[in-house]
Amino acid sequence: MKFSETAQAKTINIVGFPTVFIYYLLKNDEVVYVGQTRQGLLRPFCHIRDKDFDEVKIIECKKEELDSKEAEAISKYTPKYNKTMIDDYSIDYFKRMLKARYNRLYREVYIKHILLDKMNIKSKYTVFSTQDIYEIAKAFGITITTHHNHHSIEYIPKIQAMQIIEKLDYLLWENNFYYTNTVRANGVT
Repeated sequence: MKFSETAQAKTINIVGFPTVFIYYLLKNDEVVYVGQTRQGLLRPFCHIRDKDFDEVKIIECKKEELDSKEAEAISKYTPKYNKTMIDDYSIDYFKRMLKARYNRLYREVYIKHILLDKMNIKSKYTVFSTQDIYEIAKAFGITITTHHNHHSIEYIPKIQAMQIIEKLDYLLWENNFYYTNTVRANGVT
């Protein structure tokens, strides 16, 4: 039987609809949440149960840009439902993130050193140092605007941290290094 309630129904055309995008949940034109998805419309509508919003806006982007674009939007709008990404990373936490992401062995060489060599940065440490982070940011043209909390712990804004990671990932990809759980070069583990 053909659908007959055409007068009351609204059509959502999903053919050609993007699957990778940043989405904004709005309430009365105010951004109340920013998220990212690789699953198209599934993810934004999961929030119906726990967030009060009346509109969804999307901005399509590449998968590798999702983290930095989301962090940028959260920093810009400071939505009330985005609690976890508003706070910045401590430098120590960011160093641990980089270590977990890039301090893997590939053919007896740390990926960290491959990255730093490509950027002409000399480091005497096997793990990322605070100085390495500043040198990497400088090489990418990113000025880190750190601040300290009441315990004198140094923090890096998440948006700058995500930009650094995005550029490091691109540098690996550009030099034919790709990793998932294990590091691969030219698709060979």
